[in-house]
Amino acid sequence: MKQNQKSQETQTKNYKAKIQNYLNQQKKDSRIKDMTNEKILTQIFLDALSFSDDQQYNSTIFDAIKESVWSYQVKIQILNKIINKNDKILSMVSSMLLILDGYFNFNSKKINLIYVKVPYVMKYQSFFLLQSNDNFNILFEVGLHKKYNDTKQQICLFDIVQKITFIDIFFYQKGQEITDAIQEYQINISKDFYRTELDYAECISVPLTGINAKQQSYLFQVQNKSWAESSYLQQSQNLIQWIPLKFNQLKEKKDDLLFKKGQLIKKSFYEKLSNQFHYEDIGNQNKYKLIQFVDFESVGQILDLLQKSQAFKIKLSDQEKQIVITKNNALVIGRSGTGKTTSTVLRIFATEMLVKVRSKFLGQKRIQFLQDYQRKEVEIHSLFSTANRFLVQEVEKYYHKLERQAQEAINKHRDQNTFNLDESFVSINESVISNYETDLLDFVLQEEQIQNPQIRQNVQSHQNEKQSQTIKFPSFLSSEQLLILLDKKSNNPFFSIEKINKFRQKHSKKIGFQDFNGINLDEWFPQANNIQSQYQYSSSSDIQLKQDIIVPEVDFMLFYLYFWPQVCGRGRNNFDNTALPSLIWTQIYSYIKGSQYSYAYPNRCLPFQLYKERVGNYLSEAQMVEIYDCFLKYEIWKEKEQYIDQLDLINSLLVNIEQNQLIRFPIHHSYIDEVQDLPQAMIELFCKITEQGIIFCGDSAQSILKGVGFRFSDLQTIFKTSKKIGANQLEKFQVFQLTKNFRSHNNILQLANCIIIILELLFPNSLDHLQKEISNLKGPKPLIISQVDPSLILYHLNQQCDAEEQCEIEFGYNQVIIVKNEEAKQTLPQQFKTARVLTTYQTKGLEFDDVILYNCFSSDPIPEQQWAFLSCIDVEESYVDKQVFEQSITKFDEQNNKYDVELTEDGQQVVQKKLKLNQRYDKKKMNDYSSLCNELKMLYVCVTRAKKRVIIYDDNPQQRYPLERILKQYNVCDFTGKQNQIIQIPQKARQVINVPQDNQQEIQQEQRQRQPKIWDDEEIQIWEQQGQLMFQKKLYDEAKKCFKRCKNERMTVLSKAFLNATKGAQKLANYKSQKIQFKLNGTLELKKKMDELEQELQKDFRKAAKQFLQIEDVQQAANCYYSGMMYEDSVIQFLNSQLLPQAAKSAVKLKQFQLAILIYYHLGYYLDALKLLSEINQIKGFQYGFFKYDFLKECLNENILQKAEVKYLLLNQFQDLNNNVFYLLVQKYKNKDNTQFDVDKFTETQISQNILDKVPIKDIFENEINKILNSQIYIDDDLEEMIYEQFKMFWEIYYEIIDSQMIINPHSKQQISAIFQSNQQIYQDRQLKSFLIEVFEQLNQHNVLITLYPENRLLYKFFHQQQQIQEFKIDDKEEYNICQSLLCNQLSIIQLLFLDDIETLRKTMKHQNQQQKQLYQELNDLIYQRGRIIPDQELLYYKLLFGNVLQKQQK
Repeated sequence: MKQNQKSQETQTKNYKAKIQNYLNQQKKDSRIKDMTNEKILTQIFLDALSFSDDQQYNSTIFDAIKESVWSYQVKIQILNKIINKNDKILSMVSSMLLILDGYFNFNSKKINLIYVKVPYVMKYQSFFLLQSNDNFNILFEVGLHKKYNDTKQQICLFDIVQKITFIDIFFYQKGQEITDAIQEYQINISKDFYRTELDYAECISVPLTGINAKQQSYLFQVQNKSWAESSYLQQSQNLIQWIPLKFNQLKEKKDDLLFKKGQLIKKSFYEKLSNQFHYEDIGNQNKYKLIQFVDFESVGQILDLLQKSQAFKIKLSDQEKQIVITKNNALVIGRSGTGKTTSTVLRIFATEMLVKVRSKFLGQKRIQFLQDYQRKEVEIHSLFSTANRFLVQEVEKYYHKLERQAQEAINKHRDQNTFNLDESFVSINESVISNYETDLLDFVLQEEQIQNPQIRQNVQSHQNEKQSQTIKFPSFLSSEQLLILLDKKSNNPFFSIEKINKFRQKHSKKIGFQDFNGINLDEWFPQANNIQSQYQYSSSSDIQLKQDIIVPEVDFMLFYLYFWPQVCGRGRNNFDNTALPSLIWTQIYSYIKGSQYSYAYPNRCLPFQLYKERVGNYLSEAQMVEIYDCFLKYEIWKEKEQYIDQLDLINSLLVNIEQNQLIRFPIHHSYIDEVQDLPQAMIELFCKITEQGIIFCGDSAQSILKGVGFRFSDLQTIFKTSKKIGANQLEKFQVFQLTKNFRSHNNILQLANCIIIILELLFPNSLDHLQKEISNLKGPKPLIISQVDPSLILYHLNQQCDAEEQCEIEFGYNQVIIVKNEEAKQTLPQQFKTARVLTTYQTKGLEFDDVILYNCFSSDPIPEQQWAFLSCIDVEESYVDKQVFEQSITKFDEQNNKYDVELTEDGQQVVQKKLKLNQRYDKKKMNDYSSLCNELKMLYVCVTRAKKRVIIYDDNPQQRYPLERILKQYNVCDFTGKQNQIIQIPQKARQVINVPQDNQQEIQQEQRQRQPKIWDDEEIQIWEQQGQLMFQKKLYDEAKKCFKRCKNERMTVLSKAFLNATKGAQKLANYKSQKIQFKLNGTLELKKKMDELEQELQKDFRKAAKQFLQIEDVQQAANCYYSGMMYEDSVIQFLNSQLLPQAAKSAVKLKQFQLAILIYYHLGYYLDALKLLSEINQIKGFQYGFFKYDFLKECLNENILQKAEVKYLLLNQFQDLNNNVFYLLVQKYKNKDNTQFDVDKFTETQISQNILDKVPIKDIFENEINKILNSQIYIDDDLEEMIYEQFKMFWEIYYEIIDSQMIINPHSKQQISAIFQSNQQIYQDRQLKSFLIEVFEQLNQHNVLITLYPENRLLYKFFHQQQQIQEFKIDDKEEYNICQSLLCNQLSIIQLLFLDDIETLRKTMKHQNQQQKQLYQELNDLIYQRGRIIPDQELLYYKLLFGNVLQKQQK
């Protein structure tokens, strides 16, 4: 290492010496010999500037000093900075020369070189920062440049050069300024044609070998991959010289280029730049008009005006009002109940009202005062969006509720003249309206027809927008809706016609229970031709059932249930398997595919090396390799299954924006809620499509729940690095944190804040450091029950709560029990099982009056040593005089709750408590306690779900003692069950909980016999709303409880059905996983588990199916039967619900191939039918070969199959005797398998009787059954003519077959065609007969020829030997004579030799006379030399020769 440092310092001195030598040469000039070195170098730089004119870079300034290894360019602003700092010019120039010779991979005492990681880099691009102890920092880039190579041809060539660019120089260390310089540089080169469109640059350098490989290296690997991997980090410890790569020239057609500003650029690139300037121009014009019409201070005045009325029930805090009136982009942080959603919706509402008011004052009839990008006039476009489509619907209802409240306020004050508007409110362009009418807002609202609530309460507004493919503003759209509407505006859409057809083909036949989100193709992309459903049973049916085609959208649950079993079969050695699926999904969704610039890289995902740079701080190399391997497998699986994830669509849109393929429409202001649920790519998209301003809102509690995938601090980076669109200056944004909570009282927030402080102390990088929440509401402290007695929970719940009345319930109702996982639900006492019970993950986004944390510490506990890490925190107490404390405390300290204060007994002093770290804390061990970090985050989420009371109970409280110590000392909780404080619970209350197991059934029976509580209409409505919310969130167990209480029987049954089906689906996923493991390493124990699991999942799906049938949802019942592997039931239900493709799949699983063929034939799915026909043979006495033969002809005539495909299938059919139509005819001729079938016999023998009893098969498939039966041939006439009739169906194909196999084809196609067209019978034309024989010979159909023409049986050499022997075994006198006559001449013996039928010759020796024996003896020596005498290529010649001789003998 020391030797390396010596070499590095020597290199630096060498370059200073080279500069000195150059200066000495310059000093020989008498004019400058008295100048200092610094002045000479300064003058060189000044001269360079004088010749630069308007250029941004200089590329020759160092050439006179030394010839460099690398091409280079220096930004002009660097030269100016160096001139102004000329006392260090020698050191700066020597450092730059060192870099230009490739020595920029070392660190020494005087120089430190940093590889700079940036959000986005282009191919073969890297950034570096050279830090010198002379207090300067040089920022430079290595990247590719295009250089035009003049040519007279139609193809223009561009040289590709790897070049160093000196971007900036800094004389102090300031990270943000360096980041900004790189970002500005990247934006500028994106507008330079000669720095872009280099993804296809092909490297032609060869790997270095020998001594060169030790001293030199390329900065990037030379392999031509989709992404070039950097070699820098692998070599950075060694002193090495980096040398530039060489590249092939790029070619462009001259017709595709334009000459602009003295250089050639590509037309498409010029158009893209022109459009960007156009968007910015329109945006700036709109910005000026919006300042006139919509200044947000006046928006605030609109709300002040409305709030004067008691009828307008919304009251804004000062924090909320600041959000409404801000002029900048903003990030609003606050959890549910702090008013962030209310603020944004009120801003949209007041903006719309302001525009209408000002338009009315100016006498304008229209409010379209802005321009779109086609220069058409439009109104202001405001968009509210969030990932949760149910929240979007609620917000839109809330918006229209505001309109109604505003109308009520206007109506109330119509005659009171209480609305007054000042001059600043209505002044526009020096136009001041002095006459204020009190009914102005009323007039505006009436114009919008708000008096008619039906107009604004149409819950199907989103559906109308989809059908019309337009967006009405203000618009309330979910992320999915917005993405698809934008995609429809793309010239190169993700949902192309080709892709939609693929999706339709794949998912029109979807089958099995599937409870996942997806995109409804029939809703978004309806087919043009509204053809009547082909699934209809008969024309007399008036009901047309239709199944929507939904493309599954992969979220975590679908990823876990459907993809994960395919990769979890093999062990994951580098991870804790329990958390692995969630971790990998987060890495894919938040980084690999979902980062800000993933779309800009090949395959629209981060290359592996860039992924490593982003997550290498907390994952090992082996873990990153494994995660990326899973991602690649995930993409292959997704493509195979034709699934999508939302990032596919997001990245496609971002690419279209970059490539100028999106037909833009302006969105002036965007309001994005629940930003913590969005990947960076989606945030980037919102930034790109918003013209004027954007406000993001997020929930700090739920960002903690989401974990590593999102932090609010990431938004600042995205704002600064996102490219500008329109007039929006994204880097200018404000952060608002709403800390005043209007739902939870202050004591609950104190516990939550305490947990946050612990997290900030122990795990400072695990969450955003935000201000702590406060509340003016009062209520009891959270209660920790120390006794092991669950009856204490009911005792405390029945006590009166002192909390102030809360505002109207929105996201929760009454009480909830929170447990750690699904298994913990089963361990609850019987009395609690009727309550609402959720896991910690399921509580996301919900709120309740009372929250009971049941066994959250003792159930599935983490190791005790994890909790022991809390011993690093102490609670420090100090005493301060009360008056001194009140004078010293700042509002900031009070708001952040860094100090929890209480008074001493005399009330004169303040006991001040503070959490702090002690000496036991070791920051290096922080990552070893990740389980504790997750537990604390989950505890925070659970606590913040409560609005009134929190109760914590554990059967084994030992796990929570380390945390309990801190909470006691910090005094944020009450405790019951201390040694001197044993609470006496009434005996009756205890009996409710502590019921002996034997008496459980009696208690349950008694509870059922009790009179149910009578709910009033309001309570019933609340339970109904809660049931719908739980059902939408797929919390079916809770939905069932809610619907049961409001007596909605249908939804109760539906919730039960989905609950059972979901349980079955989870077990099915485990079953598939075990099946994979069994294939890899099968054991009897694993097989037993699989059998038990199969029975359990069948039980769950059977229950679900019966419940679906109970509410007449036959389709879902059929899906459940299929997923439960009860295929006969699924066939019946699918047929009864007219879902024929699914019925066919079920029939195949049931091995009812005959029924599946009928269904596919009925649907016109000919390829599926052919596949089945190829797989089956004779089934229950019925031969399908005839039908397959006719079916092929039909496919050929209908152009369903090409001739080559039919030829291939025919050849395969000939090889299968059970499907060979000619062989089947011969068998029938010999009185074998000549059974005749009618419709009844066909259905009874081919289809399950249970299916026939429950489905009218004969009526549904009458035409198909008749066609199959009519295809059958029964022998009652001349076999030759019947074979001929079948033969002529494909005679042209047969001709092509023999023509390709024969050296000389003796048959003329024109003559054969003429014979067939004349409809001659085969016995009438010898040429036709010869052609048929030739075809059958080539196709090895000798068994057919033997039957047709027995006199020529020895003429055919390729029929099966065993069959030939069997022919000679027949004890028939006539047959024996034939045998004797054929063996009487040498020609017949040779023919038998060619047939290799030596055994037959030997067996007939006893019948030979002396002459025959002599002939045999003469040929005996040839028996063992047959191969040498007659080679295989001459067999055809001999066959023809012997055929001619035989014909002469016959004549």
